[in-house]
This record gives sequence, C-alpha cells and structure tokens, in this order.
Amino acid sequence: MGGGASVLLYPNNTPTFEAASEGIFSLEIIYKEQGVGTTSYYPPIRSVGQMKVNYTGLSIVKTPVKCTSQTILTTNSEFKPVTITVDGRQFTDQVDFKQFETGVYQVSLEDSFGCTLEKEVDFVKNISVPTYFSPNGDNINDTWQPNLADCGSKVRIAIYDRYAHLVFTGGPTDPWDGTKNGVEMPEGDYWFIARFNDSEQQLLKGNITLKRR
Repeated sequence: MGGGASVLLYPNNTPTFEAASEGIFSLEIIYKEQGVGTTSYYPPIRSVGQMKVNYTGLSIVKTPVKCTSQTILTTNSEFKPVTITVDGRQFTDQVDFKQFETGVYQVSLEDSFGCTLEKEVDFVKNISVPTYFSPNGDNINDTWQPNLADCGSKVRIAIYDRYAHLVFTGGPTDPWDGTKNGVEMPEGDYWFIARFNDSEQQLLKGNITLKRR
C-alpha cells in the first residue's frame, strides 16, 4: 500500500482488536487512505465473518504436596512468564510456600500480556514442629508433639539427647512429656528424627529445647 494507507479492523477501526469481554464479534478488514485534509474509507476488502473471543482470566492454582511443608502456588495463564508477588516478594511462574509461615497472604499476579489479579491466599503448613516445650506442670506447652497428621500413622519419631542416647520413640500422635522411663530429663537441647516405618529415609529432623522454668 502507498503512503498514508493502512488496513484497519472494523468495528474498532484500528490495526488491532481488543475485546473488552468474552463474546462473538463480526469482523471485517477495510482499507483506509489518509490524504491531505481528507480520509477515505473504501468498501471492505474481506469479510472475516464471526470471531469468538474466549478468555478465562487469571486464577491461582494452589497444590499442597502431601507429607511435606510444601504448597506450590501457580497460575493458569498461557502468557508466561507470570510475575507472582507475595507480600512484596517477587517470584516467576510459581511459589513454594514452605518458606512462609501459616497465615493469610496478599498475592498479586501479572502475566506477560499485562493481565493482573490480586487475591488473598490462606496458607496452612502441612507439617509444623515446635522448637521448644516446658514440662513444668502449668498446662502450657507441657508436651512436645509435631504436626504430622498429613503423613498418616506410619511415621515413627525418635528423640535423642546431646550424647545421642535414645530418650523417646513414638508415633505422630504420641506426645513427649520430657521424661525417660518416668524420670525427668534435664533441661537442654534434644534432637528428633522422623521416618516412615518401612523406610530408613529421614522424613525430617530437627532440634528441640526442653525448658522447665
């Protein structure tokens, strides 16, 4: 086409068509020629017919990973990369929520097409482990028990003192009261290891502090 000529899409009369919402649209291609002080529109070059516009919009997909502290947050967007912002921290395409504590988070998404979404997301850790307890009879934190309910009943927990002596074994619903064979264990640091019954592979391990004051 010569200078000043362009192809436009009707009904917007622009080189591109942006649908404000889902629906069925009639689309024609027209020829426009811009002269000095005049604009000429010619009959349609081609009638494209009807065009259906579908857009499902952005949504958040939350996938807990069984028997871990992981919850993977992704999106349904086809326009990647998607920037995911969680309480001011930015990620690309997905977020592993194991780095966050249980709570409600403000999540915002922006895909490469410029579509955005803001939403609150509830997150609850599938696994949580207390770091200390105080078996002093005040009925507050008198026992130690991790939250491993998501892992089923086949988990076994072993607790050791700093000399690697075994002081407690039990299942995920068995609390430790800070004793061994009915004798109170001294204050200090202890270590636990959780495994499945049929495996030597460690599910998780960590430190516990026993306080009596």
